[in-house]
Amino acid sequence: MASADTNKLFHQANIAQIDLRVGASFSTLDLYEHCLRINIGFPLFTEANEGRSDVENQLIVLLALITAMLDEQRYLV
Repeated sequence: MASADTNKLFHQANIAQIDLRVGASFSTLDLYEHCLRINIGFPLFTEANEGRSDVENQLIVLLALITAMLDEQRYLV
């Protein structure tokens, strides 16, 4: 996610109750500045909306946040 504002994504994901780590929180190297780490824990298959698991719903929300962030950056360039 080159040139992505992963700190902004981190805060938006937190609001959506999605726990992820941005590069600055798992490495001191600038190489990982625009990276993120996603960890998935148990339970993976609890009942949720529309017959999907909680994890699946959270991944859908996270992908929507990433897509919105990348679309926003495209318009800023």
